Amino acid sequence: MAESLNISAHILYIMVFDSDFSDIEDGAESLGKPVSLKKNVRPMSKAEIVKLYSEGERDFSDILAPNSDFSGLNLSGIIFSRAKLINSSFKNCNLSGANFSSAEVQDTNFEGADLAGANFSDASAFNSNFRNAKINGAKFIRANISEADFSGCDKSSADFSNAISSPLFLGRKMTAQEIINEYKQGVRDFSGICAPNSDFSGQNLKGIILRKANLHYSSFGHTDLTAADLSGQS
Repeated sequence: MAESLNISAHILYIMVFDSDFSDIEDGAESLGKPVSLKKNVRPMSKAEIVKLYSEGERDFSDILAPNSDFSGLNLSGIIFSRAKLINSSFKNCNLSGANFSSAEVQDTNFEGADLAGANFSDASAFNSNFRNAKINGAKFIRANISEADFSGCDKSSADFSNAISSPLFLGRKMTAQEIINEYKQGVRDFSGICAPNSDFSGQNLKGIILRKANLHYSSFGHTDLTAADLSGQS
């Protein structure tokens, strides 16, 4: 699914660069979605961004750099406002004070990153990974964080005012095998987890608690769910 979304995104970008923008803007307005399509969108490579940053440049607003891997870099204070960075990786980056306002960072990896004071207001971070990131003082105001993973984060230290999210956006993403392994170790409460497309066929899961869990398209054939609690799960 992620691959098909990325392909679609690239097709859209190609359409944008080959058009005069008027038709696209009219179409967007007819859908009731305010967008800002600018002719100064700048395609850039990771190498170009890193080089310019090392030379003192901080403003990379409106750039187009999907599928870029910035893992482990120090990019504190960088400005990615309105940038298109879909499916990129900022794992273990120093992004303190960074500005991602109105940026497109869907399916992007921020695991372990320092996002202290970062601004994600109005950004699209659908299905992105923020596991164990430092988000103290970060702003996610009006951001789309549906299906994003914030497990291991101190969520109370960030501002999620009016953020767009699925009901389980703060839930822990797990595989079926991880759930089974923890169950065998004595864990019973898996409330709110996100584990779609999981196969629990033939397992003994007596007494397991899966309240409000996302288990779309999962299989429980011949599974022992005696006294299990699956209330409110989707």
